[in-house]
Amino acid sequence: MCQGMFIMTSSPALPWLLPRSSDESGGVHRAAVYLGLYLVALGTGGIKPCATALGADQFDGADPAERVAKGSFFNWYYFSINIGSLLSATLLVWVQDNIGWTVGYAIPTVLIGFGLAVFVSGGKIYRHKPLGVGGSPLTRVCQVVVAAARNCRLELPDDTSALHENGMAQHTRQFRFFDKAAIVLVSSEKKGPWRLCTVSQVEELKMLLRMSPVWASMLVFFAVTAQMSTTLIELGMTMDNRVGGFVVPPASLSTFDLVSVLIWVPLYDAVLVPLARRVTGEHRGFTQLQRIGVGLALSAAAMAYAASVEIFLISLRDLGLILLFFLCKT
Repeated sequence: MCQGMFIMTSSPALPWLLPRSSDESGGVHRAAVYLGLYLVALGTGGIKPCATALGADQFDGADPAERVAKGSFFNWYYFSINIGSLLSATLLVWVQDNIGWTVGYAIPTVLIGFGLAVFVSGGKIYRHKPLGVGGSPLTRVCQVVVAAARNCRLELPDDTSALHENGMAQHTRQFRFFDKAAIVLVSSEKKGPWRLCTVSQVEELKMLLRMSPVWASMLVFFAVTAQMSTTLIELGMTMDNRVGGFVVPPASLSTFDLVSVLIWVPLYDAVLVPLARRVTGEHRGFTQLQRIGVGLALSAAAMAYAASVEIFLISLRDLGLILLFFLCKT
């Protein structure tokens, strides 16, 4: 990620990367920009899932107090992310428009390097949960799939207790095909983990499969949030973005969404969750599925409103620009 930001910072600063005239497309410059963007995307994809998992590892699930604190941690983690996004959508956009792209890219590059240094310096105080005996969870899942495929012609025993190391995890009767990965044969003692797996490994894969519908439903949410940095900006470029004597840059439209998040997250954590905890008895106030369901419903409502704004824009496109306020409410 740091390498990608460094390339992005260098692309508008180095003369030999810039096009020689306004008529040229600047192939080298474009290649440098895309390379930087792809490296940033690759680094972000590695950081985001690991950062949340590392944060969750800092709390002991067996401790009721830490279990409640973990839910609060993710609320404030999301709050902090939106503070950074707010600064980038306001101050950073102003720097890029009024000072230059080199400085605009250099600021986040320096901040990313500083954040990485702070993160590494705290390595000795983090709680580390070592991998189990089987190693990487992804490896364990792949072993079950391969072993089940190799044993696909075998018949499952009527007594599930005959499966390999049954009893360490509660056996379920869903996706029984993968139980074939735990069939014990006479020659199984010499088989490796890619030919014979434990019931615990099989149940881990089944758990992932049962979670896949929930994961798939989140694609809708992220499809909605992606519009904040793409379609919303394009719509803002076609609207009247003057607020009094101030002109709102289209890239700063996400500010209104970020401000609403910064207002609602503290209210949710300090007011709504304690009230819901008294009613539901759930230590987090709401279950995970309830929170996901409400979030998806609100996302659908926001997209429905955005669609109505787009229809309104098309119907009035010959009458002039429409106030930016319509998009702010989305």
